Amino acid sequence: MNTNHLRVVFLCPPRAGFFTSKENMQSSSEGRIIQLLEGLGRDQNARHSENTDHLQRLEEMIKEGFPDGDAEAHRKYHEALIRKAEERTRFYAELRVKLAEKGIWAVIVVLATAVYWYVREGPKQ
Repeated sequence: MNTNHLRVVFLCPPRAGFFTSKENMQSSSEGRIIQLLEGLGRDQNARHSENTDHLQRLEEMIKEGFPDGDAEAHRKYHEALIRKAEERTRFYAELRVKLAEKGIWAVIVVLATAVYWYVREGPKQ
């Protein structure tokens, strides 16, 4: 008689005190593992769905922060403002340099004219 099929293994399930064969124990363990894996898969799918929904809400909130939801046009607008401010800064810097140059030339011309008139008229006695 083959005794392999008659082996009995004691398990302690929630209801302790029943006996089962080794084959039933293995299929029960495999079934439990499959249940756990399926539950884990459902949990991961639920978390993924929650994360995807959260990201979609964030994307909508970000788009609401831009006129007509167009971030590209908003960026271009700010780039234009920055370019305009840089041009204005450059213009006023060049203007100050030109005014300083012309002011120096004006002082030189006034002094040269004064020297010319002084030399031409001579010292007054």
